[in-house]
Amino acid sequence: MLAVAALGLAGGASAAPATASAASLDVSQAQARMAALAIPFEANQGQYPAPVAFAARSLGSTLFVTSDGQLVHSFAGLSDNPIQRVATVREAAPTPTAPGWTLVETLVDAEISAPQAGAMASTRISRFNGNSAYADIATVHDVQLGQRWPGIEVTLKAYGDNVEKIFAVAPGADPQRIGVKVGGAQALSIADDGSLQVTTGNGLIAFTAPIAWQENAHGQREAVEVGYRLNADHQYGFALAHYDRARTLWIDPLLQSTYLGGTGESGINDMALARDGSSDVYVAGYTNSVNFPGTTGGAQPAHAGGGRDAFVARLSPDLTQLRQATYLGGSSWDTVEGIAIGSSGDVYVAGNTSSADFPGTSGGVQATWAGQTDAFVARLNGTLTALTQATYLGGGDWEYAKAIAVSVSGEIYITGVTESADFPVDADAAQPALGGSGDAFVARLSADLTTRLQSTYVGGSAIDYPTGIGIGSSGDIYVSGTTGSIDFPGVGGGAQNTHAGGGEDVFVVRLSGNLKTLMQSTYFGGSGDEHIECDGGSAVAVSAAGDVYVSGVTGSADLPGTAGGAQPSLQGSNDAFVARLSADLTSLQQSTYLGGSTGFEYACTVALHASGDVYAAGFTNSIDFPGTAGGAQATFGGSGDAFVARLNANLTSLQQSSYLGGASAEKSNTVVQSPGADVYVAGYTESVDFPGTAGGYQPISSGGTSSGFISRLTSDLRAIAAPTRPVTTVPALSQWSLLLLMGLLLGLSGLQLRRMG
Repeated sequence: MLAVAALGLAGGASAAPATASAASLDVSQAQARMAALAIPFEANQGQYPAPVAFAARSLGSTLFVTSDGQLVHSFAGLSDNPIQRVATVREAAPTPTAPGWTLVETLVDAEISAPQAGAMASTRISRFNGNSAYADIATVHDVQLGQRWPGIEVTLKAYGDNVEKIFAVAPGADPQRIGVKVGGAQALSIADDGSLQVTTGNGLIAFTAPIAWQENAHGQREAVEVGYRLNADHQYGFALAHYDRARTLWIDPLLQSTYLGGTGESGINDMALARDGSSDVYVAGYTNSVNFPGTTGGAQPAHAGGGRDAFVARLSPDLTQLRQATYLGGSSWDTVEGIAIGSSGDVYVAGNTSSADFPGTSGGVQATWAGQTDAFVARLNGTLTALTQATYLGGGDWEYAKAIAVSVSGEIYITGVTESADFPVDADAAQPALGGSGDAFVARLSADLTTRLQSTYVGGSAIDYPTGIGIGSSGDIYVSGTTGSIDFPGVGGGAQNTHAGGGEDVFVVRLSGNLKTLMQSTYFGGSGDEHIECDGGSAVAVSAAGDVYVSGVTGSADLPGTAGGAQPSLQGSNDAFVARLSADLTSLQQSTYLGGSTGFEYACTVALHASGDVYAAGFTNSIDFPGTAGGAQATFGGSGDAFVARLNANLTSLQQSSYLGGASAEKSNTVVQSPGADVYVAGYTESVDFPGTAGGYQPISSGGTSSGFISRLTSDLRAIAAPTRPVTTVPALSQWSLLLLMGLLLGLSGLQLRRMG
């Protein structure tokens, strides 16, 4: 279905953003944060005149949706009450009421039907109009105007200072039927930049120029030319170049998000893309929900009990369909930490289990549970309808698998941590014996999981905890992690051959593909603590040229190699970091901090763009995380947000970053790039207002303590250009005065086109 989405006038109220001292916000920050607020529509329960069905209110304007589908945008002046004149704005030529102004959008020659409430929002509103009180008013995330022209349905969604009108055009329907009359406009014109200029008695208001694109079957983006078309009598429509009427057309910078979870606790630890040409998205993690969606028909359709089960799910590239999901676990505790796709399309997951009855282990490398917590590896078919093999991996103490990779030849590599002196390791391994209280392990298994080809310990006399694995073009294996060992093996000749102090440093190790030789190791750290503090994902990535990128968190003000980096100095108590090392680990080429000054950050995962640029993703609770201006979500959502950042290959420039989050806590555990160059980020969220979920497979949180989330963004992480706003000359005002008067600014955000599935 083709859809046209127009961003119109603002209105409404929403929950306040995260706590921050007003003094720490400058005016531009405050404006950006206000513009990004999610705004619910409130149903009319008597608080508005009878023509109104729904309303959304902001500081500067109010949007009324009437019972026959008109959109009334009321800009109130200092002494003007828009509620008192809502009954009159339905006239064919609304009369401006100075000092305010009213614009009315009417769908031309459209069928008339009553607007319907969309997805329910958790916000409840109480209003006081004179002596009348209206309590516990229901709100919704969107309003459905229904089919207004043959085959064309209209939906409304509201944000901080704009309203998005989505016109869904079914195959065979004619988008030229779409027409919108702007009552109250003195003139309409198209500016040189493609924006629509609306002349009013209070000055110009602008809709930004529309942009549009479609995806092909491989998830690659194809631009579609689009512009405004002006009709008689202050009407506008859309002019589209040739497009495939059987495919979706998109415009949003945050292309789509979706929740994924049931009524319990769920989270996504890792993600991978299908290799069968579909560009479908696989995610894996944990859940204690007995009603996790989409498991019917899966390899394991029911929760096995014992608290958490692992899950694996497959979604369409646009995140609007859940192809299949499956539980994976026994009668005790199970979770997936890593996922990888084999060349055959089979899905491999690695994780941890305390279940003695984990499914599918018969015939595997290790058919029985060794005790405590074991690692496991499982192989499912690409449709997630069959578990073809699983295996335990562990000794008599505890193990945790952390990451998985598949070699070109199809062999499976897993890394994790073990405290077992009897972990299955061969005598000719790179390190055949446990070095301390807990070591990293690396294991190499056959593609069918029936043969252990080799495994090795890696570690010194303290605890060594791996969090990422990557395979170089030579077939060598790179593992990154955290170590407290001052005698970590193989660091002689490395980029940093001594532990820098503090409790922990990061380590990176290079092993031969057969795991028989430790070729080189290095520490990375300053005088404070460095570590990698995340579930799932991979904190190491290897470029085609062989450069090795590592991400994590640091509290060191003297982290090596940051001079000349995108952010050369520590900003908060702990910042994320990204470092680039040579393929042989003997040279630190560049590193950079990544964080704000008002909180702390940690990077969970690092991935590479086809151009060589670097993505890092993780957690922040800073309201001034660097580089978010112009991003898909420019402002902090609240409590703690996920973040994703793009840096150039040499780490000297932060190209763009973006928050991802609602009013509660989020964390991104994994980031991948699609063949079409868009970027997927996944993790967990506790927010009921996570951005961009409308239209996703699961648009609303299911009410659990946490849900998984997946978001798809453009590769540059950027938002569509900010709308043009009226320019008004005002006397010099204090910051406090500007903050108070922001709500009085006229604003009309831009018109854009989108195609919905």
